[in-house]
Amino acid sequence: MDTLILTLKILLYLAAIILLVVLAVLGVKTIKVMDKTDKLLDDVDEKVKSLDNLFLAVDKVGYGINKVTDTVTDRIVNFVSRIFKKRKDD
Repeated sequence: MDTLILTLKILLYLAAIILLVVLAVLGVKTIKVMDKTDKLLDDVDEKVKSLDNLFLAVDKVGYGINKVTDTVTDRIVNFVSRIFKKRKDD
């Protein structure tokens, strides 16, 4: 009976040691993955910042086109309104 208890204690200690080793390996791999993820996020952040100027330029061009379109539309509407106003007056 004593040998059985001793054997079970030894197996339990071996299982605990194996579990600790596995947890240590998983911890190291997790740290490596987190470092790679941090580098990847830094890279993506740099690329997004480099595109900010492009999006600002596109926004300014879009705003300019919108202003020109609004001006042209207003002039056309005023021109057509004057034509119809003249016809009503006649």
